[in-house]
Amino acid sequence: MWFSSLPLLYRLGRGFRTNARPRRRAPARSYRPRLEALETRELLSAFTVVLATDSGGPSGQMVTATTGDLRYCIEQADAAHSATTDTINFSSTLFATPQTITLNSGTGSLVLSDSHPLRIHGPASDTVTVSGGDAIEVLDITSGTVSIRHLAISHGSSTNGGGVSNVGTLTLTSCTLDHDQASGTAAASLTWAARSRSPDPPPSTTTRPALLAAAFSHSARLL
Repeated sequence: MWFSSLPLLYRLGRGFRTNARPRRRAPARSYRPRLEALETRELLSAFTVVLATDSGGPSGQMVTATTGDLRYCIEQADAAHSATTDTINFSSTLFATPQTITLNSGTGSLVLSDSHPLRIHGPASDTVTVSGGDAIEVLDITSGTVSIRHLAISHGSSTNGGGVSNVGTLTLTSCTLDHDQASGTAAASLTWAARSRSPDPPPSTTTRPALLAAAFSHSARLL
């Protein structure tokens, strides 16, 4: 019997090694990298108006890098950057109630010259009014594509286009043009070109007919 236990002792010394053949590992699958098409993405930049004042000088008043008064937000959108589209929104907290931003006549009108499409979106509750204080033009669009929604442009005054002077591409949606005046004749003749697309102001755009000619210099699309 002592001799019969020798194979067992041998296996114990060898760590229970059996006579079974070791399993072969499956060969690793080869991986070939490939390129996949991705969806197109736009790099956006967004700024928020958190002040209803215009006391920050030509560059506007900054609160953070992306917030400040309307003039600051426009200046930042106009500045060179890598974004392909710019958007200016208004603080839902500040503009939960109606606010009027009266432009500083010493600083001048708001100049828009964004090299990328610019969207200025006021609250759907129409609580934002930008006023020229019957002293200066409100918006001076010198170039670019601009779309504005839910904004009241009022009490602008200049030779041409008291509310808006536009030599870019402008679309107004659900905007109000109120008490804007121009002393020159160019505004009237150029405005009718825009008005001819829509003989009667559409319901989404509120205007005073007698003041429509003074509201624009050059054409705009009214929605």
